[in-house]
Amino acid sequence: MKASLNNIKTKKIKEMAKLKKYVPLQLMIAEVKKEKVLRKVNGVFHVCKWPEFDRSRELMPNEICIRNKFSMVSKQASCIIHDPVLKSIYGSRAKPWQSAFNLAFKEVYRKSQVLS
Repeated sequence: MKASLNNIKTKKIKEMAKLKKYVPLQLMIAEVKKEKVLRKVNGVFHVCKWPEFDRSRELMPNEICIRNKFSMVSKQASCIIHDPVLKSIYGSRAKPWQSAFNLAFKEVYRKSQVLS
């Protein structure tokens, strides 16, 4: 991989390579293989190693609460979208880049009512 990076100016900063020019295809392939990751920090791309996650770690009570709330809100938003009348209301109130589900999810998560 280092041989393919000879034509790119790189600089080591605290174990991260700083890319100044075009990102070659080899780095994209390495990202797919979970070897390297490209991160953009302050407009500059850095090449880092793939993060390691501890799968045996127990979740904190706060994390469990957030996951449960997210799944409950997702189920409620999908039930709202299955109703054609509510779906059309949420679809008309959604912004151009939003979906009706996205707006319903946002409203349920923040506990506000669209139909007020």
